[in-house]
Amino acid sequence: MARILLGLDVGGSSIKAGLVDIDRGTLVTPLKSVPTPLPATPQAVLETCAAIDRDLHGAGTIGLAFPAVVRGGRARTA
Repeated sequence: MARILLGLDVGGSSIKAGLVDIDRGTLVTPLKSVPTPLPATPQAVLETCAAIDRDLHGAGTIGLAFPAVVRGGRARTA
């Protein structure tokens, strides 16, 4: 049985997401892209990610990426 999880990539202009077969490393749904909310407060981003999860019928487990430059354990860009 395939292990499927929701993959989320939170960027400055959009949040990209899809259900991923983690054994094969492939998307099992088309890639979805929605605008990052403005202002991108933690609560607004969380609500947008939750809406994407509901829309894609996620299985409960997610992989989440916030690309940024990290120095000394602190995100310096986002």
